[in-house]
Amino acid sequence: MNYTAIIYSKEHAKSFISDKPHASRVYPLTPAAKSELVDNTNLQLLDPLVYFNDNSHKHVLQKLKSYESLLFPAIESSNLLSDAGKEALINIFHPTITATLYLKYLIIDTGPWIFYDGSNWIEINDHNVMFEHLFRYVIKERIGVFEEILEGKQKFPYLINFINSIIFKFFKNKEVIWTTGLNYGLKNLVKDLYLYNPNAVIFYYVFADKISWLRSIKSLIFSIFTRNKNEAIPIVPVRLENPSIPSEISEILSNIFKNDFKNIKKELIRFISWSVEYAESLIDYTSKNYKNYPPKFLLAHQLRLFDAVAIGYVAKKMNIPVHLISHGSHPVPDNEISEYELNYIARGLLFSPFASETIVQSPLAEKSAIDFMPSLKRKKFHPIMWGYNINKKDTINKENKFIILQAGTSKALSARPWIYENSNEFILGLTLLINAVKKINNAYLIIRIRESAEYNLKDLEIILPQSDKYELRIGGNFYDDLNEADLLVSYSSTTIEEALYSKKPVALFGGTDRYRHLSGMSSLPSFDNRSAVYHLSKDNLFEMIQEILKVHSNKPLTNLEVSKYIWSQEVPGRQEFIKHLFNE
Repeated sequence: MNYTAIIYSKEHAKSFISDKPHASRVYPLTPAAKSELVDNTNLQLLDPLVYFNDNSHKHVLQKLKSYESLLFPAIESSNLLSDAGKEALINIFHPTITATLYLKYLIIDTGPWIFYDGSNWIEINDHNVMFEHLFRYVIKERIGVFEEILEGKQKFPYLINFINSIIFKFFKNKEVIWTTGLNYGLKNLVKDLYLYNPNAVIFYYVFADKISWLRSIKSLIFSIFTRNKNEAIPIVPVRLENPSIPSEISEILSNIFKNDFKNIKKELIRFISWSVEYAESLIDYTSKNYKNYPPKFLLAHQLRLFDAVAIGYVAKKMNIPVHLISHGSHPVPDNEISEYELNYIARGLLFSPFASETIVQSPLAEKSAIDFMPSLKRKKFHPIMWGYNINKKDTINKENKFIILQAGTSKALSARPWIYENSNEFILGLTLLINAVKKINNAYLIIRIRESAEYNLKDLEIILPQSDKYELRIGGNFYDDLNEADLLVSYSSTTIEEALYSKKPVALFGGTDRYRHLSGMSSLPSFDNRSAVYHLSKDNLFEMIQEILKVHSNKPLTNLEVSKYIWSQEVPGRQEFIKHLFNE
């Protein structure tokens, strides 16, 4: 029988190479797997983009819609779940199911299969069985959306409560502020808040799992030695679990899935359930603390999952101002499919039932906020959660070399379908871009890499075309690279708006043309007819880049050209935002 070897990881690939199991062809599902196989097998390598394409994205979303049409009324009718738990369930359900369906559709029409189960290569003739093995592997290895799983129940909650009481008493005479962590721009914002108000103290939650008592002791030590050093203080929350919630979620999801995911339903429901259980378990403790030490306000970069959705819910319930500042980009959708996904992306980032106001960091975000939740108060400010380090100085390219910067975001397991590339689409886009740049005189491509569960820097060095016209960069300062560039290329990312705020033109391009993050020009530009944003495709890639570089080199975008994408200088910035927080 002609078996297909399913290879997800480099470890699978190495086992295949060394064990030499019987197979007629090999199916590397990820760039990492492909990088290990390309020079080590003579068998045919199947291309994932043949089996999971733009139509597959549509099928995933259609199936997801059918599930969510049942999920939303079931959640609404639940008397056991709090509003925080309901939001958490909605927000974890969406990416979890899209990632699960991706695995299911990715292997359609590729069998029969062999698969490495950790000790042996097993023969599989049934698609559902193959899908179940692949799903269990992804869960076990905590890949993509399945990465965040807490280990065990919280130990020594009384000790943690006692330690926290000491920490809070240290700062009882301070003005209390809470944040949803130190991610994205929050860390820098915390520093500015302390500079503005030295009498403030800023707290945030860290994960409460089986070793959280150790984190609590570290927090106590940290707070003792940083009492006068203006550092945000990590707090371990005490969990109070409701044993009825898992069965409630299981009943809701079992009724939705019916006979789908039959043999993995238990694992799938367990993963979705723990996110909801965790958020619910923090509500009582947070309510008690906010009552004893009322915050002046909560700064949130998200209000969708984990502790953030719990403290947002509590703050809103106690009439504590909640300022939501998205760490994402929120364009205006141009079709029904994009609207469906962009609405989900914006939920808990740009709008939330727990937010007192949302900070709109661009005209595009303002329009999206109006469309998605018109009743939510909006305040205009220049970028705060992203783009705050932009160097707005004009740069002149003295070496007559045109620098193209590629900076995008791919999603493992295609967990953000349609509006983001999956790993294989991302690699295709890079390959096409490299080959186009090869043909352009004096052009040089810098590709900023954010390593994924499905590829790393070394993998890309192996599978991307060889050329001295580009380099891969990891780490370092994005804004330094942006300041050096003449053009940014991306498919979907906050880097697009960051480039526009830097007055750099943007070319939208990736491994597919199905989605355009912003409106833009598809025809060749001229000196008299330029745009801030261009739509590239594999058919016009070379000609478009060549002309864009010609008409934009050493000629930054004008205020008029970027006016519909970014705020003008009349819109207040970071310092005005901080004054706004303190009602000054």
